[in-house]
Amino acid sequence: KYLRKSWDPVCSIYSNQQADWPIKVISSVNDGILPFGHARELSQISANSEVIHVKDGAGHMLIWEKPTLVVDQVRMIEKEIRSVALRAG
Repeated sequence: KYLRKSWDPVCSIYSNQQADWPIKVISSVNDGILPFGHARELSQISANSEVIHVKDGAGHMLIWEKPTLVVDQVRMIEKEIRSVALRAG
């Protein structure tokens, strides 16, 4: 119940930010805590977002279960942010 009530304010915090910044949403179809649909909703706040769906059994603790995937995505977003910042001046 808490998650359903808190989700709209969480999305509004992000949606009040600049919408063109790159966003990576890593979500597992087997996450027993966060509903899978939340990844899609969160990704809709930016035109420059990507949803990475983990389908091979990993659950809620992706940082422990898929550390290489998470680190690789962080590195990729660092490159994308640098690119956006350079274009912005």
